[in-house]
Amino acid sequence: MALSDEMRRLTRHFVEAYDDRSVAESARRAQAATDASGRGQCVATLKSDTAAFMGGTHQANQQMAAETARELTEFHAAHEAMATELTAHLDEQESERRAQATEDTQGRAEYVDGLHRDTAVFFKELDSAHQAMAAELTAHLDEQESERRAQATEDAQGRAEYVDGLHRDTAVFFKDLDSVHQAMAAELRAHLDEQESERRAQAPEDARGRAEYVDRLESDVAAMRGRLQVNLSEARQAWSSFAGQMQERRAGRPVAAPPPPPPPPPTEEVASDDLTVIRGIGSGTQRRLNEAGIFTYAQLAESTPEELRQVLGEGPQATKAGEWIEQAQGLVE
Repeated sequence: MALSDEMRRLTRHFVEAYDDRSVAESARRAQAATDASGRGQCVATLKSDTAAFMGGTHQANQQMAAETARELTEFHAAHEAMATELTAHLDEQESERRAQATEDTQGRAEYVDGLHRDTAVFFKELDSAHQAMAAELTAHLDEQESERRAQATEDAQGRAEYVDGLHRDTAVFFKDLDSVHQAMAAELRAHLDEQESERRAQAPEDARGRAEYVDRLESDVAAMRGRLQVNLSEARQAWSSFAGQMQERRAGRPVAAPPPPPPPPPTEEVASDDLTVIRGIGSGTQRRLNEAGIFTYAQLAESTPEELRQVLGEGPQATKAGEWIEQAQGLVE
């Protein structure tokens, strides 16, 4: 849908909505006038009903006051009778409590006297049993001490004999261990000498193989980087052409045919710089820059913030693109 058609449709929608609101407002005002007239009649009726209700309420209050006074007189008389009866009942209970308290006091005194006698007999018997147990325990401890001393003497002799035997066995063990260690050392030295001779003979051949592998690897990496730079350059040109066509299409201008892609440059080895030296660029960002064909400080210094944002996306790191370009320019100078 064209923009003008959309604006006309929205304008027509707003006019219809305004007409609907005007009709609703007129209906609301008419209803409000009707409601105000009804509320006036209702208020007049309510006032007359309230006056009649207040007259009836006054008469009912007078009758209720007379009945309440009569009931209070009867309640006061009944309350005095109940108070007299309750006082007599409490006096009777107090007499019974005092008689029971005297009897309970005599019983507690007799119980305490008997408890004192039983406690004295118990402590006397406990003291006798304690003395007998102490004498028996002392005799048992003396017997155990004698046995312990005899066993300690025997154990000391046994430990001395065990230590002497252990010293002899240890001396023999260390002598045998020294012999075995010397034999193993001689065998290990001979084995190491043999391995060293083999390593020295193999070292020149390994060095030549490593040099050939490094040469092939450097050549393959240089070719891969060249192809990658060509592909990225073509992709950037295609994206720029597509973005221009879309802008011209939105503006209504005729779209020009895209220019033919430039011929690929000859493959050559590109020396890479450590871009992580620049503050704010990590290993992940350096990998993304390399994928976009930026390997050196000079390439980064010649880039624009818009190109770096296209490579990195609209993330928080893209805001630092200008700072990275300034740092790269300082390293190139």
